[in-house]
Amino acid sequence: MKVAKHLSIVCLASILVAGCSSTTQTPEQIAAREQARQVCKDEAPTGSIMKRSRCRSKAQQQADRAAAQEMMRNRTSLSTGSSESP
Repeated sequence: MKVAKHLSIVCLASILVAGCSSTTQTPEQIAAREQARQVCKDEAPTGSIMKRSRCRSKAQQQADRAAAQEMMRNRTSLSTGSSESP
């Protein structure tokens, strides 16, 4: 009984020590890994009720969002610029 108790304590201690080991990755590597992580969503394309799984990295999502915002800015500036008479 004593041996089993000591063995379990040693095993638990070794697991805790192994789990607490520090990482050797730099903050830049951690940020790059986070940007490359894939996020999947079920989306229904416009005009369809069938959902499809779409997986993109966070970097791709940010690029898509920036492109959409730029398109809206250009569209707004074109519509306001074309309504003025010379």
